[in-house]
Amino acid sequence: MCRSCRLKKCYRVGMNPNVVQSPRVPTQAPAPRSQRRVSSESSDKGPTKKVDTMSLRSRHQSVNDTYINPIPPPPTSVPLHIEQPLITYETHEVTSTTPHFEYWSDAHSPTSSSETADAKNVVINILMKKDDTLAFSHFPSARPTLTRLGLAYRRLIEKRDEAYFKLDETTEFLDEYLVLARKRTYRHVHTINLWNWMKMNRCEMEMIADMITADDCYRTLPTHDKMIIFKHFWINFLIMERAFETYRVLGTELNDTKMVMCSGEIIDVEHIRYEVPPEMSDLSEKKMICRPWTTFCNKTMMNPMKLLEPSEVELMYVTGLMLWSIPDDSEEAAQLSPDTLHLAKEMSQRLHDELFHYYKYECKIDNFVSRVSELMKLISLTEKAVAVRDDDIMLTKMFNVFKLDLFMAELFQ
Repeated sequence: MCRSCRLKKCYRVGMNPNVVQSPRVPTQAPAPRSQRRVSSESSDKGPTKKVDTMSLRSRHQSVNDTYINPIPPPPTSVPLHIEQPLITYETHEVTSTTPHFEYWSDAHSPTSSSETADAKNVVINILMKKDDTLAFSHFPSARPTLTRLGLAYRRLIEKRDEAYFKLDETTEFLDEYLVLARKRTYRHVHTINLWNWMKMNRCEMEMIADMITADDCYRTLPTHDKMIIFKHFWINFLIMERAFETYRVLGTELNDTKMVMCSGEIIDVEHIRYEVPPEMSDLSEKKMICRPWTTFCNKTMMNPMKLLEPSEVELMYVTGLMLWSIPDDSEEAAQLSPDTLHLAKEMSQRLHDELFHYYKYECKIDNFVSRVSELMKLISLTEKAVAVRDDDIMLTKMFNVFKLDLFMAELFQ
């Protein structure tokens, strides 16, 4: 009769958590939730930036809560009393049929060149989608583009929860809902295996591709243009969003050297050690000539991000700009069709208009120029972090540091 024992037995006999139906409840107004949520919003600790009104982050509501009527949210889980703190996201369900890469499968079997080719085909197939589940959602006329991006981002978070969830001795005793929902947990680690790092990058690339195909305009682009835009967008978004999630999860303490990885691992960028499998390189960690972009990102981006405390809507604005802002004199612009360049300018202007409406009518802030300036600064710092990563790619190729494509650069060649 024990629900926990029944759940464990279900797993032993082969139950697939991915197809468990959500609880059926009668349609009614949700009851007041008095318990404190243990979620991505739990990072609202730390100093609050002084503005004319309450901070944007505390004022911000999820676009899921405001504009669609999904399955009612599950009850808040009881905080866990364990030595190692676990933080979990609490998001609404936005379904998608797009398959994604299983991060934890074959965790110690380095990939081959044929698997790299397969990864490229997977990304191309995702970008080639002609339809998306969010196409049938209703969006507010004031900011439909930002809302659609916000829902796609929530879907990406749910895919992460599922991809990086691992039922082991740490998560076995979690709340039943968290286990059934396969929620990602956050935990401090002192060592990162470079093979797992590469698997995570591949996993993220596929999920980011699925996220941007929720944009109706992007789906209409020629395949060649899609690949050019995605090639330069995915790593920019990954780096920017790492800084954003770190501040949302760990709070606003300045000069903190910790950073949250997509898989839920929290690392100290100054003291993290990297395991180098012999199948990936003949060099030891001490002889490596490069370090991941996390160190540069932490030193340059984290303090501005924490001081600004951007909302999710502002993150979606930055995401949209990184996707659609294509300088006229850039190498990418020379490779794109005139129709795509014209569409990119229209989408950028649409994002500006929607952010203006968000600030003026939803946040009630008249002087928002300084916030937009700080958002532009974060984009600039992201581009610098990408440039540091590109230098590392060039050096590792020049000296044949890695036997495998750690940076996923060969996918676009």
